[in-house]
Amino acid sequence: MNSVRIRFVGEPGEACHFIKTGPMDQMNPPAIEFGGGDIAEVQLRISEADEHCVDIKFADGTWAYQVPRDFFEELNEQNGR
Repeated sequence: MNSVRIRFVGEPGEACHFIKTGPMDQMNPPAIEFGGGDIAEVQLRISEADEHCVDIKFADGTWAYQVPRDFFEELNEQNGR
C-alpha cells in the first residue's frame, strides 16, 4: 500500500469526525478525533465489508476499519487538494 494524504471534510472548528480504531466487533473501541480540514498521511485499502468504505492505516500502525469515504478527500500533488 502506498501512503496518501487525506483531508477531513468540513470547516475547521465546525466539523468533527470520530474515527473508531481496532476491530469493529470490539465493545467501545478507542477513537481518534479529527476536525474539518485536518490532514493525515495514511495508507488506504477498500474495506472488505463495505465497498463504500475504506480501512485506514495511520503512521503509528493503528488501523481504523470501515471508514466512510465521504469523511475525507484524497489530496494530490498537483493542486494541493
